[in-house]
Amino acid sequence: MFIVFDGPDGSGKSTLLKKVAIEMQLDPFFEKYAVFTTKEPGSTNIGKEIRKILLSVEETPAGLTEFLLFLADRAEHYQRFLKPALKDEKNIVISDRYWESSIVYQCLEQKIINFNDMLKMHKIVTNFLTPDLLFIIDSEIPHGLKNDRFDNLGQDFRENIRKKYHSILKMTNLKYPKIYIDTTEQNWDQYVKDIIRHIKEII
Repeated sequence: MFIVFDGPDGSGKSTLLKKVAIEMQLDPFFEKYAVFTTKEPGSTNIGKEIRKILLSVEETPAGLTEFLLFLADRAEHYQRFLKPALKDEKNIVISDRYWESSIVYQCLEQKIINFNDMLKMHKIVTNFLTPDLLFIIDSEIPHGLKNDRFDNLGQDFRENIRKKYHSILKMTNLKYPKIYIDTTEQNWDQYVKDIIRHIKEII
């Protein structure tokens, strides 16, 4: 099973992902499964170097360069980790970001590439691997910002990105289940329970 947590920076998705993974490993329901966590960008050795470039506050890549760097990271992630891990039916892989981030940032917001071309690139890079379940994690008030290049783009940019993630939820051509989790109130224990319930429903 392939599960993705995505959403705007400062939504608490990384914190929530870690809490969910820990709870799954303690839950007898999942005892026959191995739970793995991963992220984009930066889950592989090459990806770590790409991540440094992408998040650097010292120099901003050109839009197309940025998009291709994200694709390069995803190609490495898929070949080195996702493809081999998902061959085993007893593995559950939970990723912090995936191609939905590229749809939001490079396709819908920056308009570097249109959606049909994005689909073609996704097929080339990942053999069109899509999640079994997508959680869009959102918060009206940002928490946990790291002051990297994307975090420093400001509140107006973040609000635009939030709107684009809401549009992802309505995209009928993304046929996998999409669940919205609002973390504004930071009720983490309840969010974890809700997320695990959704996972159990489709496993």
